[in-house]
Amino acid sequence: MSLVRVGCGVRAEFAWGVYDDAHRLAGQDADFSEPGDLHWCELPADHRGFSPQCCAFLGAAPNGGVWARWDREADPLVVEVVALPACPASSGDPDSAGTEACTLFGDHLCGHSWEFGQED
Repeated sequence: MSLVRVGCGVRAEFAWGVYDDAHRLAGQDADFSEPGDLHWCELPADHRGFSPQCCAFLGAAPNGGVWARWDREADPLVVEVVALPACPASSGDPDSAGTEACTLFGDHLCGHSWEFGQED
């Protein structure tokens, strides 16, 4: 059994400055993707009812992660890089097999990451 994320689908390519900002927040040794890589919004497809912003996880940071946020309708693309705490929610008892932690940031307005997937 595998899980396929059914997310927003909006994608963006970020410029070098986004990665410079990410390293400033997480530290120079942080491992991020390279400029030129496409990033998909990690929110569920129906997030548009909650927020016009798309969000992509760039990498780990102390107490959470570094996220890129952008408005999918802005032209030109303007990306804000922010450090956000991790969502503390999980799909069940954290000590039980099969329990999934939410992979989104804390205080997100839409469902948790395990709620918008499908089994194949």
